[in-house]
Amino acid sequence: MGLLKLEFPQLFSFAKDTKNSVATFLSRDIENNFLLPLSTEASMQLTELAGRILNIHGISHGTDGWTYQWGSTFSCKQAYSAIQGIMTKQVQFTWLWKNSCRGKHKFFFFLAPPGETQYKEPAEEKAFHFAIL
Repeated sequence: MGLLKLEFPQLFSFAKDTKNSVATFLSRDIENNFLLPLSTEASMQLTELAGRILNIHGISHGTDGWTYQWGSTFSCKQAYSAIQGIMTKQVQFTWLWKNSCRGKHKFFFFLAPPGETQYKEPAEEKAFHFAIL
């Protein structure tokens, strides 16, 4: 379904308001949206448009029933996993992910001088000593 003015050009030429929204169009009677009397082609297009509107209203007023691959209740986690599928991971990446942070800390603490890794009192850390020149 494309632009209705392109699908129903004769009917569009009889429209009272060419920049009408769908909500205002549907809130009024169909006949009140057009200048009357209509030509034969415009009248045929109006009946086709009315049939489409009735089909849309009939579908939208029914009750919706949703079923999912995993059951009747919706879950974001299950929806994303259904969309993404099963992703295979290489063993090297899982090992790096698991051990990356600890390994870096162990390595850099090993490189630090022995006295620098000990705990300092908070007062010592905040005190600044300036040499007077």
